[in-house]
Amino acid sequence: MSGIEETARNWAVYLHSDAVDPERLEAFEAWIAEDAAHAKAYREYAQLMGDLSLMPELDDVSSQKDVFLKKTAASAWISWPVRELAAAAAVMIAFVSIIGLQSVVETQPDAVSVPMTTQIAEIRDETLADGSVVTLGARSRIDALFSETARQVTLLEGEAFFDVVSDPDRPFYVAAGDRMIRVVGTKFAVRHGTETLKVSVAEGVVEVLRAETPAQAEKIDTQNKEILRAGDQILVAVADDIEIRSNLEPNEAGSWRRGWLKYENASLEEVVADVNRYDERRLVFASADLKGIRVTAAFGVDTIDQFIAGLTASHPIDADISDSNEIILSRRN
Repeated sequence: MSGIEETARNWAVYLHSDAVDPERLEAFEAWIAEDAAHAKAYREYAQLMGDLSLMPELDDVSSQKDVFLKKTAASAWISWPVRELAAAAAVMIAFVSIIGLQSVVETQPDAVSVPMTTQIAEIRDETLADGSVVTLGARSRIDALFSETARQVTLLEGEAFFDVVSDPDRPFYVAAGDRMIRVVGTKFAVRHGTETLKVSVAEGVVEVLRAETPAQAEKIDTQNKEILRAGDQILVAVADDIEIRSNLEPNEAGSWRRGWLKYENASLEEVVADVNRYDERRLVFASADLKGIRVTAAFGVDTIDQFIAGLTASHPIDADISDSNEIILSRRN
């Protein structure tokens, strides 16, 4: 066992106790901030816990100076090494502001992670820590991480519209797939699909680039960025690494916020993925060859039946609606 791993283990055992000295806790925080390898040791504990599927029931963990893991009857039977792993995992959760899942946390020890999720057909506004407002589309997920020097949101799935407060000294980043989107203060929409990423700009300037962290992104020169302005849109086909630019009316960026879905020469797979975020019934493909059919359409999220009727009338596609839980799309013979 390396010195770092041993120290990580010792800290986990100490913080597992019921009495934590504030000065010792400050020393722990300093040790975590000292080197990214220290945070990595905790992530490895957590990963191992996931692999073993032995995570016990843990009581709420406080992130204040008296942080400790309360012992429970459920944990009494756990062997000592696994108990240490549980403690380490709990400490990682309690100190997610130091060792969160997003890369920005490794370099911003004071960053705080706030996950946000919407359900099917739910559209919701959320105010972020810096005063910016994000509108989450249906069945979407983000993680927002903010510190005194950094602003980053990770769009894990779905779509979001950002109205970003201007702060030239603290750029605002959105991570989606293998792209980073950098702004200072602007309004734009991002859609993270299964195979594509779409960025549409309503106001201001948006940079789209390939990077894993904001630190990497800051080093990329202008020639290796896609710079978008109001009315610009870019569609990235991730698998093929193809970027297609187009134009739209600025007020059409994030039109789904008004309950309106609009597509021009989009793949049927993209359209179906969106529809499935707004309707309890799932649209499914009987065969994969239907996914690539190109579709131009505009319809309200409350008129999906009309969209399906129009789709079957204009394409060689049948829709089986006999099941109340799903609609099966198949190629018409």
